Amino acid sequence: MQKIKLILLLIIILLSFTVNAQIVTERPTQSESAVVLPQHSFQIESGMIYQKSGDDPNTAVNITAPSTLFRYGIFKFMELRVITSYQNDVYMNTYAFPNINSGFNDMEVGTKIQIFKKENSKTDIAFVTHLVIPTGSIQFTNIDYASINKIAVSHGITDYIGVGYNLGYKYNFTGESTLLYSLSLGVNINSKFGFFIEPYGDLTEFSEHASSINGGIFYQVRNNLQADFSFGTGIDHPMNFYAVGFGWNISRNED
Repeated sequence: MQKIKLILLLIIILLSFTVNAQIVTERPTQSESAVVLPQHSFQIESGMIYQKSGDDPNTAVNITAPSTLFRYGIFKFMELRVITSYQNDVYMNTYAFPNINSGFNDMEVGTKIQIFKKENSKTDIAFVTHLVIPTGSIQFTNIDYASINKIAVSHGITDYIGVGYNLGYKYNFTGESTLLYSLSLGVNINSKFGFFIEPYGDLTEFSEHASSINGGIFYQVRNNLQADFSFGTGIDHPMNFYAVGFGWNISRNED
């Protein structure tokens, strides 16, 4: 089964992800885009994630629904961001009904700042920072504050092919640090339909490394509305996930 998934992901690399959609979202990739929302533009990006980690059959299935990112363009070069999510851990038991633990995860509040963007350049660069606030339910909160910071870069290779990558750093205020990285590759199929593939991972305290790969599709329903589906698997650790969602942009000057 793992080999089939890897073959499918390698096929997707030939197709990948659109770079010219009028709505630019953070979904469905793990990478943050290098584009800041236009001033006075409000965007909602929300979805559901089904994830199973580990080989133990008693390990909980994690269903996060909804997981939502709210974005608002406060200046031409800067947006404000809030992330909230509601998590359901489902424990399957052969001799009884499933046991479900539910609650909110910690909230993230942050901003994205455009560092480099020129009309005749195919390269965009942005800085993204979030503060993780321990507001979650008692069974899901990390208790302590954390800071997540990333540099996001995108390159338009041609009108149809583009790459984007993130390099970041997460610091838990207890002292634990994690290096974050991701690389997305894609191509336009047409003006509405696209595919992507993306290896990504993290390195905690320069000793615990977890690498994964995901891919998926998205469809531009309207200029300001996008639907998406993605799936991924762990490369050096047992993990699988499936996700579905949408992005909806509300602009002040929208017709």
